[in-house]
Amino acid sequence: LMSNHFHLLVEPCKSTLSKCMQILLTGFAMYFNKRSDRQGHVFQSRFKSILIQKEEYLLELVRYIHLNPLRAGIVKNLVDLDEYISSGHVHITGVCKYPWQDTELLESEFSGGNQSWISNYMNFLSNGSKNNKSALRNGTYVIDRKGLTEVSSNKITIPPRSARIAGSKEYAKTIYRTLYGVRNMKIRNRSDEHKEIEKVILTASEISGVSIDILRKSGGTRTATRVRRILAKILINVYAFQ
Repeated sequence: LMSNHFHLLVEPCKSTLSKCMQILLTGFAMYFNKRSDRQGHVFQSRFKSILIQKEEYLLELVRYIHLNPLRAGIVKNLVDLDEYISSGHVHITGVCKYPWQDTELLESEFSGGNQSWISNYMNFLSNGSKNNKSALRNGTYVIDRKGLTEVSSNKITIPPRSARIAGSKEYAKTIYRTLYGVRNMKIRNRSDEHKEIEKVILTASEISGVSIDILRKSGGTRTATRVRRILAKILINVYAFQ
């Protein structure tokens, strides 16, 4: 957890990442707004996700995430990092225990030698990252409507709704073939979806007689609340989990 954002290293299993993140972020936003007696958005825009090739970037990403508080000046050194409870690092070292955090994969990666896997992890952390951090922030390849493109530097403009990948060219090609071939998937055009959503909202306003401004706000008459609830269900079912 950083000052204005957070990092998660997750492995989706039964559900999609988008659905999991919607449940997580919506649930926290409702809790935070209730606790703070406020309304409105808590998080700005959609989350950024990068698909990681485990063999190439998994351990480097673990190190990158856990050293972020040092780079940002939140803590001064690795000793102080043990006291930063808003990090998965303290679960690994045993300072705190988070039942939702799984370390089985890390244990297998860091096991070996004469030391414990935690000691090996700490040595790995203290050595610092030797890889290009840009690959961990932006990925190495991007898949969008134009196809597969290599991310050559920090200066490249990455489409906000693209699929980002951190891995080798062969791995990126495999993901590309999966998206466009075997599963016959397409990269979602969010711009077109937003236009369609606006049409749905306009139609609901015309049928119900409730203005769009009122539909976009909370509260109001019973009619507005009922229309807003129906409209939300329609938009979620049609667009959220495609």
